[in-house]
Amino acid sequence: MHPPQQGRVAATWTAADAESTTDARAGRLAPALAALRLALLLAALGLAGRILFLAAHAGTLGLGAGEVVRPLLVGLRFDLAVAGFLTLLAAWGGYLGQRLLGRDPRAVLAALGGAAAALVAGLQVGDLLYYGEAGRHLGYEIRDLARSLGDVLRTGWTRAPLWMLAAPLLAALPAWLAWRALRPRRPAPRGRGLWPELCLAAVTVAGVIAARGGLQPIPLMPLDARSAGDAAQATVALNGAFNALYYGIGGRHLRPVPVPFPDAEARRITAALYPPAGPHPATPVRPNIVVVLLESWSARFMSAYGYPAPTTPEFAALRARALTVPAMLAGGHRTTEGMFAVFCGAQNPLGQTVARTSYEHLPYRCLPHVLAGLGYRSAFFQGTHRNTSGVGSFALAVGFAESYGREELPPPRIPPNDWGLHDPDIYRAALEWMERAPRPFLVGINTNTTHDIRLPPGRAPRFGTASVQARYLDVLAYADEALGAFVRSLEARRAALGPTVLVLVADHTGGLPVDPFSRYHVPFALVAPGLVAPGTVRRPASQRDIPVTLLDLLGLPPVGLMSGKSLLRADEPPYFADYYHAGALGWWEGEGLVEVPLASAAPPRCLRLAGAPLRPRPAACGAEAGALRRRALAFTRFSQQALLQGRTEAFARLRGAAAP
Repeated sequence: MHPPQQGRVAATWTAADAESTTDARAGRLAPALAALRLALLLAALGLAGRILFLAAHAGTLGLGAGEVVRPLLVGLRFDLAVAGFLTLLAAWGGYLGQRLLGRDPRAVLAALGGAAAALVAGLQVGDLLYYGEAGRHLGYEIRDLARSLGDVLRTGWTRAPLWMLAAPLLAALPAWLAWRALRPRRPAPRGRGLWPELCLAAVTVAGVIAARGGLQPIPLMPLDARSAGDAAQATVALNGAFNALYYGIGGRHLRPVPVPFPDAEARRITAALYPPAGPHPATPVRPNIVVVLLESWSARFMSAYGYPAPTTPEFAALRARALTVPAMLAGGHRTTEGMFAVFCGAQNPLGQTVARTSYEHLPYRCLPHVLAGLGYRSAFFQGTHRNTSGVGSFALAVGFAESYGREELPPPRIPPNDWGLHDPDIYRAALEWMERAPRPFLVGINTNTTHDIRLPPGRAPRFGTASVQARYLDVLAYADEALGAFVRSLEARRAALGPTVLVLVADHTGGLPVDPFSRYHVPFALVAPGLVAPGTVRRPASQRDIPVTLLDLLGLPPVGLMSGKSLLRADEPPYFADYYHAGALGWWEGEGLVEVPLASAAPPRCLRLAGAPLRPRPAACGAEAGALRRRALAFTRFSQQALLQGRTEAFARLRGAAAP
């Protein structure tokens, strides 16, 4: 009896020993395996977020079923980059928890992994909503979120209440699933010796490779999404969470976009774009100058530019007696980007702003600086908080002597919207300042009604409330009425104020235009009775032309980084305008428009601008496309290098070198 029983005991101990050995091995590798599960979960979450983004914006992006497969696959690099970066942080947290606190590293990693999943989900949902507002992915503006959180939440509730209700669940559910999938089911034997360090080293290497986008010398950048195809496909490929983390982690530093072109040749080609120009007769007076930045007005939705509904009849009437152009292109998507182009005449850092970065206080010579030397008093007015997105402080940086936000303006007569004062209250405050100020003066006004889609109480909607687009048209129409009333009030004070030049231009577009050109097509009118003859200058134009035009009116040359050309003269060809969108440069000359990818050597996409109003239509790339591509790359290379190297007089010197 004994030998068989002894054999059974021996067999039992052998099985237990084997199980113990397996557990020990699993315990050693458990942190690395948990990190792998977290990375896969976060990558899947990123892919799901991009699919949701695609479904929500399918109509706007206009991609067919066969055009979405490649961008979804290309975008896996961005999904894995986010997953690798956040997994790396969680793995280090688990290791430190184990070594310093004696905690099970899997439990710490599960908690941090849940937080990472909530972060990714929250950023993806925020990006989805932001794209509907701005037409681009959530990016460097994430740094301003803390200052404007209340305004952002109220605006989100106004524009997309269902998404706002669902957002906490959409963030909490992935967090709970991640925690459930990663939390340890039972205690595991502690890793002995150097096993925790070996596991951490493996995860660190894998995480760094994933976060960099693979084994490549240059880390993955948002620009690399362009390899998925055109602008719409690049938009689908780019993970919104990656874009937000990429720019958010950068702090107060710009992330330069590489422009592949030789420096010496860039300078030579750019100099050729600025032929010597003769003197222009100056106006015999020093007129007041009022620049109104029409917040988020998009020419695409204005009756003055062919929109079928009567959205902006007041602007149309003003434009009919103003100096204008068929189309003007904005310098970016945000107010500070528009300000840099309108007042400093310079190209913004591609896809970014200098505001609230280390570049903000470089010695730029902008329009307010020059006018101050001529005795102009200056002030900037906005309806939002003074430092929303850094606008108020940036106004001072570009040379305004005074800057007023909603905190400093008189109490409103109209209940504010989610962002601040409605336009009539902003105009009233500016007019009161003008009446008190010595002449001449420069006034900048950033309107605010169209920053939101909520009409004042008692105002009946004209276009209905069935969609965000209809509500945008409603506030646009209301803002147009306020603009007309302001101009009439300004003209009624002409005898007291003296000659006044009024510049009307949007800081950037709003709504959701259907093509890249329309995303940058802003309204423009220069009203100066007796000083500037009304009419349409039929050539490409950009916001950068505005300060050069105003200085030319005063008989002064462009200064600093001003790279625009005066709309008052016709002796500075070639005339061009440009934009940067989704990793490509748009360059417009004559009727030709090319979009040049920066991330690859792919050929440009060619379009033709025709009709009234101008609309882009696909066209074959002829011999001229190559020349346009070279000029686009050369100009942008020279501009970006000058800006990022602090050579703030580069264009002034270039123009001087081109002079006889």
